[in-house]
Amino acid sequence: LISILYKTFIWRGHGIISLKLYDKNLYNANIKEYSINALKTIMIDIFEALNYCCFRGIIHGDLKPENIFYINNISYHVVIGDFGLSINTNTNTNTNTDTNTNTNILSHNIQTLWYRAPEIILRLPYNYSIDIWSVGIIILELIANKPIFKTKKEYLVYFQMSYFLDTPNYYGQHLNSNKNTELITYLKNKTSDSDILYLKTRINNINSSISNSDHSTIINFIKEHILLWDPRKRYTASKALKHLLTLG
Repeated sequence: LISILYKTFIWRGHGIISLKLYDKNLYNANIKEYSINALKTIMIDIFEALNYCCFRGIIHGDLKPENIFYINNISYHVVIGDFGLSINTNTNTNTNTDTNTNTNILSHNIQTLWYRAPEIILRLPYNYSIDIWSVGIIILELIANKPIFKTKKEYLVYFQMSYFLDTPNYYGQHLNSNKNTELITYLKNKTSDSDILYLKTRINNINSSISNSDHSTIINFIKEHILLWDPRKRYTASKALKHLLTLG
């Protein structure tokens, strides 16, 4: 489900989209614990919205808890909003709306840091699957009741991804030609500092927290089909929907 579009206009040289105003989002609702049915409802609504976006050739580009809104105060149904960083892929002839084939989009100035897909950090071609990655991080955050990759540095998000998924330097073959100089410097020098020890402890605590939850089916689904380094192997929104509708 997508927030209702009322109008568009130009203000001080910026394109403005006017959407319906909602009271609560996944960030400020302050719900401490979600049932598995609540998580499934949220995920199904998000993937339905992303499936529609994909059909229309749109990458949202900034999915995070603040941009996912509860429809009302009596259910867990949600809509996605804030399309300020969205990308229209219809001008790119390489886009396939039903696969995770990478497009040749060049701009990587998208996605809020904590929810950024690895291909954005690595300055690689990307497509709709960057939104799929963000959904996985958001849902794990709801389960853990804290951000998963909280940091101020992009290379430290990459480090946490590697440590959390236990697959360091998956994209090593791309590093020599990579344009992310901060990340390359870190990976080549293997800088050791207090941040690394702190982040390892933090990720270990998060892993322990979600492992001790009652949501193993959701967690396994996310780790096995959503949070995959290779965007071609991530579920599409339509495939994720089919999986969730049969999930016990």
